[in-house]
Amino acid sequence: MMSPTRTPNRHLGDQQGATASDSGAFQRELGLQLSYAHSALTYQVAAHAGIVVLAVVTAIALPRTSALILAGPSLLILLATAFEWSLPKPDVSATVDRPRALEGDLVYVSVTVGVDKPAAIVDVELFPPRDIDRPESLRKVVSIGAGETGTVSFPILVTTWGVNQLGHITVTIKDRFGTQSQISRFRITSALRVHVREEKVGSLTNPPRYRRLVGSHLSPDRSDGCEIADIRPYQPGDRLRSLNWRISARNAEPWITLRHPDRSTTVVVVIDAFSLIGRSRQDALRRSVRGALGLARLHLGAQDPVGLLILGHGIRWFPPNLGHRHLALMTDGLLDLSTSTWADGTIGRQHIERLMPPEAVVVAVSPLLSDTFLASLRQLRELGHPVNVIEPHTNWPDHHPSPKRSEPNMAWRIFQLQRQVVRNRLSEIGCNVVAWEQNDPFGVPLMALDFRGQNRGRS
Repeated sequence: MMSPTRTPNRHLGDQQGATASDSGAFQRELGLQLSYAHSALTYQVAAHAGIVVLAVVTAIALPRTSALILAGPSLLILLATAFEWSLPKPDVSATVDRPRALEGDLVYVSVTVGVDKPAAIVDVELFPPRDIDRPESLRKVVSIGAGETGTVSFPILVTTWGVNQLGHITVTIKDRFGTQSQISRFRITSALRVHVREEKVGSLTNPPRYRRLVGSHLSPDRSDGCEIADIRPYQPGDRLRSLNWRISARNAEPWITLRHPDRSTTVVVVIDAFSLIGRSRQDALRRSVRGALGLARLHLGAQDPVGLLILGHGIRWFPPNLGHRHLALMTDGLLDLSTSTWADGTIGRQHIERLMPPEAVVVAVSPLLSDTFLASLRQLRELGHPVNVIEPHTNWPDHHPSPKRSEPNMAWRIFQLQRQVVRNRLSEIGCNVVAWEQNDPFGVPLMALDFRGQNRGRS
């Protein structure tokens, strides 16, 4: 047990927790709501009362007065409990050392307790949800004087992406003898947003057509731009600013420089939020979110307007835009998929064709298990948009053959055939479908899309 000084917000936990929390430059206040409060006597009152009664009975029956001497401490504790009945009410606040976190980060939650009366025993315990790991004990006991505050830090390991609840805090105050107990339970109403680690994407998608806007993609056409394409003799109508003075002086006739125009494209990433598959039932959705964030960041860095369309048991639409703020909004929208209130109720499926900008390139990430999502892809393809589909393969439930059989079970084979039929139907309407294997980076299916696009262009 440790006693705090009169300096507010001093950490009373172990040295590692105090150092980690004090070094953080940010402390976010967490909302707390009192959900339970109860004051009662502990079992020690009955134990001390039993000792006193036993001593009195022994002194009368034997008779020996020495038994009353042994019961003296218990009698004093009971009298002290009777005269000091009221315990101080705690004033509890909590902070977290960062506003957001990444999967696998160690986050420190600090709990500050203030009392108006001396509190000999203050037991503080944090109860996080099951999906948050506990690297060490989340229970600490301190002693706080009148008008003082004490702070303890608890490290938690966040391993699940999305909007994570932090559970509740229980503060138990006892008197110096442990005969009185006051339990206060506070529910943490604030949530911690845990981001997935983005896929590293090394190359942009190569859509079959570009919008006529200034950007960083090179078009095979020849017009105004930065990259040199070719040179040729001057022809009537050419602009004088295109003259290549060195080549013209060398050939004694005017020559001009041809350049590749810089054009950008509007990319719309479509996420399938229907299917929760894999061993954790969110493996495919997690990989889809990782790939979508990596692709969006790369194209936004190339000055391509990026939009996000989330299709599930509802619709969420982020119109194409540029900038870091737009990326932050899309990131929050993807993190909201871990909640039940992510959809925008004002948008229906009949509005998809009006949402999509003209000549936008669609990159869909989906395990291709939902008929509703497949119908939306066919609708986008009928509108004339180039549709590229990336199918993430994730950890499926165990489908390996039993020791007595050398072939996979029939249900798994039928399932694989159905998936192949879906891929073939999408290819027939002009969609590029590539697989994203479990251990491959996101750049592998993007390179496959680029290769297929080049082959279709040649044919």
